[in-house]
Amino acid sequence: MRHPLSFPFHEPWRTPVLLFVLCVSIYSSFSMTLAGDMEPAVLLPISILREGNLTFDEFVHADEPLPFWFRHRNGHVVSAYPIIPGLLNVPAFALAHIHFLPRDIVKDRHALSMITTVFIAAGAVVLFYFCLLQVVRRKEAVIFFTLTYAFATNVWSTASRGLWQHGPSLLFLNGALLILFAKKERWFPLAGILTGLLVWNRPTNIVFALAISMFVLWKYPKRALKFFAPAACVAFLFFIYSMEYQGSLLAFGQGQPYAWFNGSILNNIPALLISPGRGLFIYTPLFLLAFPACWILIQRFRDETETLILLLTLALIPFFFIYGKWGTWWGGNVFGYRIITEVCTPLMLLIVLLWRFPKRSSKVLNIILGCTLFWSFAVQYIGVVRYPLCETGPEKRAQYDHPERFWNIGEAQLVRCIERFYSSKDSYQQAVFPAWTIQEERKQLQSADLPELQ
Repeated sequence: MRHPLSFPFHEPWRTPVLLFVLCVSIYSSFSMTLAGDMEPAVLLPISILREGNLTFDEFVHADEPLPFWFRHRNGHVVSAYPIIPGLLNVPAFALAHIHFLPRDIVKDRHALSMITTVFIAAGAVVLFYFCLLQVVRRKEAVIFFTLTYAFATNVWSTASRGLWQHGPSLLFLNGALLILFAKKERWFPLAGILTGLLVWNRPTNIVFALAISMFVLWKYPKRALKFFAPAACVAFLFFIYSMEYQGSLLAFGQGQPYAWFNGSILNNIPALLISPGRGLFIYTPLFLLAFPACWILIQRFRDETETLILLLTLALIPFFFIYGKWGTWWGGNVFGYRIITEVCTPLMLLIVLLWRFPKRSSKVLNIILGCTLFWSFAVQYIGVVRYPLCETGPEKRAQYDHPERFWNIGEAQLVRCIERFYSSKDSYQQAVFPAWTIQEERKQLQSADLPELQ
């Protein structure tokens, strides 16, 4: 008999609700990371609610240069980044705007945006939990790997601390995968919408969208229209926005110049993976377990779940090539591998498969899992409580001017964060929301003389 309060995939609400509450409680215990590339998402709800448009003319002086997160297009100031995170940010501002909450939406824009950020990240974790229910049978394993996903990866240090595109990407990706894993065909239109939003939210996610689309065509050719018709509707709106606000269909909803794809793949991909300053396997060595899982999966993918995971794994290859070609592959002033946070979902799904396959070396796997999990969690915790304080000083700027210095262990961000972690002179509040960051951000935003932003 179906549980009266069950999700459409027959899972009682108690466990996912507890997971959601746990994630919200922990994620909201830390202040929002300030960064210029998320300012459009922070300011867009104000423009929508007060001006009824998607432009930012009211926040910029006509006689001053634009900050890097804005662009001039068609006589207006528009976002240089996709607007989906900003649209998801509207409900929190709307509640404050209609006085359900006693907040000034301009003065408290970062606090309100943090509410959105936390709920998106926690929602992505809960959707990942439902995905795992379709992959492994043991409930204990599902909960364990869900918590690992939530607190031992950049889901914690990135997706839950800033309204970048990463949190919404994980939310849309996990939602689409859940529907396909559960084989609920009546939900295919929603899967198509989520896949379309996945690309609009961050165009480089097209590699994952293509993997999902190939799976639908391969396994459900007669029902593919249910998936592709809604996705096409989202794509239509996406291109209308690109033409109207970005000036070209090929803008793909943002103002990032293609000229920035000028990096060296041979140098940058290894740096993304193993450099001390940004390496994926340095900050989350747990993901090293994806290699044996991938090898076994290629040898024997039998059911639809494993097929979809294999396609997602193959999509990681062009994904890394794209960001290996990106000129600023390190992602700017960020903690760890922020720029490739989306890989957390496919890599964690791969790792989970090791406990689905025959346990040929279970003791060895458990030991490796325990060691890498401890380090991964410790790194995330240190980053959450000590970044961005560990990014102060001239050595930070020197790395961005000379990216090869990300290979220098002595200058590595993680080393500086660990040093700060054991520094007694730095208070917790200074660590997570230091005064220099606020002052620098206000200077960049030119908000000191803008009455709208006071």
